[in-house]
Order: sequence, then structure tokens, then C-alpha cells
Amino acid sequence: MKKIVSFLAFALVMTACSNRTNPFLTEWDTPFGIPPFDKIEVSDYIPALEAGIEQQNKEIDAIVSNPEAPTFENTIAPLELSGEILAKVSGVLYNVSETDRSDALDAVLDEAIPMLSEHSDNISFNKALYNRIAAIYNADQSNLTREQQVVLKKHFDSFAREGIGLDESKQAELREINAKMASLTQKIGNNILAESNAFAEKFGFSVSAYPDKMTSTEDRELRRQYNEAYKMRGHNGNEYDNSELILELLRQRIRKAQILGYDTPAAYTLADKMAATPQTVDNFLAGIMTAANAKSKEELADMQALMDEDKYALVEEETQLTIEASGKGEDTRTNVVVNKGGVCFDIQKKLNENSSFEVTTSNAVMAVRGTAFRVQTGLDEKAKPITRVSVVRGAVSVKNLSTGEEIILQAGEEAVVCTDEEQNKEVIRVTSPIDYSVMPEYSVDFFENGGEALGTEAENNGEENEVGTGE
Repeated sequence: MKKIVSFLAFALVMTACSNRTNPFLTEWDTPFGIPPFDKIEVSDYIPALEAGIEQQNKEIDAIVSNPEAPTFENTIAPLELSGEILAKVSGVLYNVSETDRSDALDAVLDEAIPMLSEHSDNISFNKALYNRIAAIYNADQSNLTREQQVVLKKHFDSFAREGIGLDESKQAELREINAKMASLTQKIGNNILAESNAFAEKFGFSVSAYPDKMTSTEDRELRRQYNEAYKMRGHNGNEYDNSELILELLRQRIRKAQILGYDTPAAYTLADKMAATPQTVDNFLAGIMTAANAKSKEELADMQALMDEDKYALVEEETQLTIEASGKGEDTRTNVVVNKGGVCFDIQKKLNENSSFEVTTSNAVMAVRGTAFRVQTGLDEKAKPITRVSVVRGAVSVKNLSTGEEIILQAGEEAVVCTDEEQNKEVIRVTSPIDYSVMPEYSVDFFENGGEALGTEAENNGEENEVGTGE
């Protein structure tokens, strides 16, 4: 402890030369010990992080060099209490970076993240420290309290999970992966924050107020704009787009899991959780599917009631959607927001001028007067939004929400709203005829049995077989 006090005194003397003390290197005389934000400057972070890393390194060196046999009191307890300065600095830095982002703070993070990643790996791969912890863990623990046993197991298991048993080459690769993952995670967060700030600037309220605004705003078009802007943050094809960053982060996670002996990142993540394995999670989810499906059918019946007796919808499996309806009689306005999956619609009666029926996805909006069509939406192989529209009867207006491009699809035609990699923008691609082979069989049956016979439209497009045969 004397070594730590001496080091802190030295750090305070050095900062005193500039007639200012780094607030991270002092005790905080504030209510409840909260950080003195008004005294913290951007230039304080890196020196304080360096001081915090040096402090914890000395604390760990003292543990490892202790000539006494390892015990909970001389190994685990001081390890738990180590890194006080580092905890103070990193806690403030990460919180401020998520709430008060600036270019200067981004520069600090760019320098700090590799430092912290390397420091964390140095601890995880400290063989001497691990040997002391393992000696305590493998010895008789009957003299430890239950709480001490849990803390001991946490430290012992963490070393195994982070690769203490790997050879030097694998540990070196793991260091590179950890550094990349830390950097990618920070970049993704920064992009989301930038997009959130743009959201607030555009609509006049922060993303934290989004749920309230979606509940209280009566204007449906405004709600649609809020929803689109909110869920597309970090996914707008601009300088803050996270698509490639997320894919790269996933690749790094997969490689890390493989190095550590796990088939998938999910298996690695769950290994120290109650569920333990992905299969346990899958079994649990499968166990509630029967009840969930029954409930979804009830909700579908409620939605169908909102859509009137001449408007029918078939919600395909694993689909997520919401429906909004207003008006009464022949003057109705309906908007179905499909977040994921596929939905088939049969609007049997042509709508009047005072009515509307729209289907909205993350990148497109479809408007109809009277028609039978299917909308399927999700993400492509590069995690970018894609919407497929298939018109069985009538006509459907398809609008690209990103570019404003709009086309009219006729019966038998199909279009895909997706990202063109060469143009680096979303486009509408028309394909004909409809590919019924990608539809679930029950969706094909829905169109074949949805009122009038649909064979006429197929004949008009040069098909002799009834719609849905795929032949």
C-alpha cells in the first residue's frame, strides 16, 4: 500500500507543476462520491488511464511476488480491490462518450481502447497470477464463506474463458482479436450516438422520448417517420453505417470462440450462464411456441376485425408486425407495419378516395386500392434491409423510402427493394413472373382460396397452370 501512496503522490506533484490537479487522481469530495464533471477536462483522461494502469500493475505485481502461500486474503481480496483509479477513469470516460460525444473525446477513445484492451489481456494471460488463484481453488475451501467461494470461482473460471491455457501463438492471436473487437464495438456505439443526435436534430426530441412520442402522436405519417428514423440508425448507407462493422465484429467473435474451443459465439457466451448451452435456449423457446402461436392467432383475429370483413391477411410464421386502423364504414385508413417476415393480403373491395391501405417495411411502403399481394421483409446476407413484393391480382404502388423512387407493379409481377452494392444505394428491381416456390404452401393456398379464382391473372401472364403451381 505504501508503494501506491508514493506513486499517487508523485502523480499529484507532476500535475501540480501546471497549477492544476488531475481530478481523477484525487479523492472526490462530492455528494455520494459522484464524479466532479465540472472539473474534468478531455486532457485528463489519458494521463489518468496511464496512472490507473500503472497502479493496478503494481498491485498485481505485489500479489504475485508475495512469498507467502496463496490465500484468499493475500490474493483474491487484493485483486478484487485493485485498479481503483482505472475504474474511476474508465467509468466516467465511457459514460461521457455515450452522452456528450465530441471529436476530442473520440480521439481520446481511439487512444484509450487499445491501452485498456492490452492491459486486460496482460492480466488474463498472467500465468503467475493464475497459478496463485488455481492453488487456492484446488485446495480445501471449507474455511471460505459461500460468498468467497463464488468470488474465487469467478476469477478462476475467467482465466480459462479468456485463454490462459492457450499457447503463446494463440494468445497473441487472441490479443489481436480482443483489440479489434473493442475498437469495433466503440465505433458502432459512436455511430449510433451520431445517428441518435441526428434524429433529435430532425424531430426535436431525443431517442429516449421515442416510446412516448410513438404513443402520444396522433399523426400516422409522423409516427411512421419516427419509426423509420429510429430503427434505421446506423443503417443508412452513410458515414455512420454499421453494417460492415457489425459483420466484422461477428467474424471476430466467431474466431475467438473457435480459438477457445467453442463452436459458436453463442456457445461461448452461454457457457458460464444458467442456460449453459444454445440447445438449452432453443429447447426453452420451443417449449413456449405452442402457447405463443395460440396467442398470435388470437391477435390476428383482433387485427382482422380492425381490417373490415372485405380485407384479409395471412401472417406467415416468425413474422413481426403492428397494425393501425382508423375510420369506419367505407372510409377507413389502415397501415400495416411489417418489421420481419411475410404477410399475404387480399383486399377484395376497391377502396374509395377517402380510404387507404398501406404496408410499410424498413425500406419500402406499398399502397393499394384493391388487390391481392404478398410482402416479405428481412435482412440480406450483408445485414441490409430487403423487401420483396409479389402482386397476384390488381396493382400495387411500391415506393423506395430511401430514394423516393416509386413504381406500379401489375398482376403477376414481383419487385425487390434492396441495396445495390455498385451504386451504394437502395433500388427497386422488378422481376417477372412471381416466384411462388419461395412462398410457404399455405400462403399460395391463401391466394388460391381468397375469393374469386385467380387463374385469369396467370393466363394473362402467359401461364397455362393455375397460380401457385410454380410449373
